[in-house]
Amino acid sequence: ILCKLVITLQMLCYHRNVKKNYRSEFNRLQKMTKENYEIYYYNDSHFQSVSPHVHDYYEFYFPVAGKIEMEIEGKYTPLSSRSVVIVPPGTVHRAVTETDERSYCRYVFWISASYYRRLSAQSEELAYIVKRVESDGKYIYHFKEHEYALIQSKILRLIEEESMDRYGRSVFAG
Repeated sequence: ILCKLVITLQMLCYHRNVKKNYRSEFNRLQKMTKENYEIYYYNDSHFQSVSPHVHDYYEFYFPVAGKIEMEIEGKYTPLSSRSVVIVPPGTVHRAVTETDERSYCRYVFWISASYYRRLSAQSEELAYIVKRVESDGKYIYHFKEHEYALIQSKILRLIEEESMDRYGRSVFAG
C-alpha cells in the first residue's frame, strides 16, 4: 500500500509539473515535423473529436484523464487512464470524446517508421509489442496502476529531456 501511495504522489507531482511547464497546443494537421520522433502532452478543455485518419509513422497514445474512446479500423474501445494505444502506420483511427466540455489529457508519442526500425533492432521488447499489434490487430493494452506509473514516468522524463537545452541533448535525440 505504501508503494502505491508513493507512486500516486510521484505521478501527481510529475503531472502537475508537465501540465504547468510542458503542455503542447493540439495541432489538427497531425503531421510529424521532426525526423525521428515527437512527443506531446495535450490538455484540452474543449476537445472535439477528429476525423478518422492515418499516419505514415507509429503513434503511441497514453490517455491521462477524460472520457475518451479510440476508434481503430471502425471498432470503438473505451480508454482508461491506464490504457496504451499503439497505432501502426496506415491504420485508420481517431480519438472520440463523448462531450467537448470535459478536460481531456493525454501523451502522444510519434515514431517515424525508419527510426522504429533502428530502435527495434536494439530492443526486442519494442519489436515484440509492435509485431504483436500488427499481427493480432490488438491495438489497445490496459495496465495495472504500478505498471502504468512506470510507463508514465518514462514518458515524463522524455518530455523533460526534450525541453532541456543542454550539452549532449543531440545524442539523446538519436
